[in-house]
Amino acid sequence: MRKDRKANNVENEVKAELKTKGINRIYFGAPGTGKSFNLKTFIQNNGIENYSDEINHPNVYRTTLHPEFSYSDFIGQVMPSVKNSGKDTSEITYDFVPNIFTEALKSAIQKPEEPVFLILEEMSRANVAAVFGDLFQLLDRDNLGKSEYQINNALIAEYIYKDKNKKIFIPSNLFLLGTVNTSDQNVFVMDTAFKRRFEHVYVSTKIKEEDENLNDFNFSLFQNNGEKISMRWVDLIRTLNHFIVAPMEKNGLELSEDKQLGQFFIKFNNKYENSEEALLKNYEQITGKLIHYLWTDVNKASFSEVSLFNSEIDSFSTLYEWAINKRNFFSTTFMSLYNSFINNEV
Repeated sequence: MRKDRKANNVENEVKAELKTKGINRIYFGAPGTGKSFNLKTFIQNNGIENYSDEINHPNVYRTTLHPEFSYSDFIGQVMPSVKNSGKDTSEITYDFVPNIFTEALKSAIQKPEEPVFLILEEMSRANVAAVFGDLFQLLDRDNLGKSEYQINNALIAEYIYKDKNKKIFIPSNLFLLGTVNTSDQNVFVMDTAFKRRFEHVYVSTKIKEEDENLNDFNFSLFQNNGEKISMRWVDLIRTLNHFIVAPMEKNGLELSEDKQLGQFFIKFNNKYENSEEALLKNYEQITGKLIHYLWTDVNKASFSEVSLFNSEIDSFSTLYEWAINKRNFFSTTFMSLYNSFINNEV
């Protein structure tokens, strides 16, 4: 069975030092707001100072949940294996094969002075109550960050302690961190009891110009008369987010905040800012990713008489054709709002 955690790499190992008690925390917000970046920052501030996603740190376990993700994918399961018992004979045995939670738990138990982080991306895409199963009881933590209650789980106990009767618990050095995209459709709703056992940190769509990680890109669109319009990604995001939630009487789409976008909805390659190839690839992300989301999940979801797109555009194929040819596909109402944003009138 595939394991999503990164393999250990001794050469890249970064020192881990426990600084605070473990917690359960979920970062939630619109797509592209930087939830995973917030996770990385949290890890850096809580014991692995130089941690980065490129380093295969043995104390960081990460997996992405999905609709088929199950309890056995989380803790492990008993699997058959063939062992040679003699020169020409073999026998089938059944052994417990651990998965990510059990591996993270064992690591935390064996290294009580170091923090261990279990990251669960896209938590709302799976039935998390079913994924955790009996482990749900462990999520209540005492003042020291340790599970308030302990449970019997013979498979996990045998794997970690070599004693199937020993009770298991989440130690105070194991951090459970998750992300949730508020815009995901056809997702599982977390029940109140489960949510109550996690801290929830909202990651805003607001953009700070002084941010050293500002994700920006300048591009141009053209009017039918050939007039060039200079567009800036962060200004476009600000305008879109205002337009999406503005009420109909104020020429908006009157949709909920979960339809908004973060600046990292598209990650631009600005390493070679003036390279034609880089500029082309950056713009291709707008035609290949942004407009599909705006057409399907934003504009089509609104009952407003105001449209995000030019009145001549009546199908996605037309929108796509305009976009790849860099024709201005936005409506006059939206462009008026965009100009107000860049002139600081909003």
